[in-house]
Amino acid sequence: MFLTATIAAIAFQQQAKPLSTPTLFVENLAFATYANKKWTALQGKQNFPNPFTAFSLDIGRVTENRFIYEVPFLEGVEANFIESSSGAPVLWSGPKPKYPRAIQIVNPAQSDYLLVVKEFAKAQLKATPKFEVEINSIIRVDLDGDGKEEVLIEAQSKGFTGMYEFESKKYEMNCTLIRHIKNGKAVTEPIFFFTNNPEGEFNDPIQITHIKSIADLNGDGRYEVIVTANYYEGQSAAVYNLEKGALKLLVENGAGV
Repeated sequence: MFLTATIAAIAFQQQAKPLSTPTLFVENLAFATYANKKWTALQGKQNFPNPFTAFSLDIGRVTENRFIYEVPFLEGVEANFIESSSGAPVLWSGPKPKYPRAIQIVNPAQSDYLLVVKEFAKAQLKATPKFEVEINSIIRVDLDGDGKEEVLIEAQSKGFTGMYEFESKKYEMNCTLIRHIKNGKAVTEPIFFFTNNPEGEFNDPIQITHIKSIADLNGDGRYEVIVTANYYEGQSAAVYNLEKGALKLLVENGAGV
């Protein structure tokens, strides 16, 4: 009996193949497809083969041939979710991602970048922040292949509790920033910037953002940056790249209220 079940399981897994259209999954959400040089957000029931295979992605790292299982679509749910044994935040059922240039994860305890975040927050709030800033991660990478490194920064106000907590503290902040050379000058721009309860008048839902993966998915020589921005009633994600010195949103999608 056990042998029969094992053989059946192996046969089932051997049926698994990559999807016919390259498809991106972010935190188990069927997120977007890439075809004819165009990204398209996925909506509604997709009828994926069960199982299928995909690459598991992290920051600058890929693992091959993970088995992915589709969760049956539920009426009233606006997005498809899948199950994966990999635990990876990003899955890519398409050609193997490329990594044409080094991706360097930098020690976040650097005062220069701490100052960058503080100055950016001050400009956004039009006042000196009343919170302490702490940096979660710093990534240095040449995103577009022009020979100049960009810096991606994840930061938050110190003591930031997360998207499922409600706090009465003033000026909670969470952000993902890009620091790069634009028109010959170093500039800091937001990929995501969120402040909670700036006047301290009421408890507001908290949002939180993370860089989930950096990879060249479509083979054009430019890195795609996959960022999530989740909140207490749902999740969302977006894919960006850098073109001609400007950050470009390629596709975004989400699920929830």
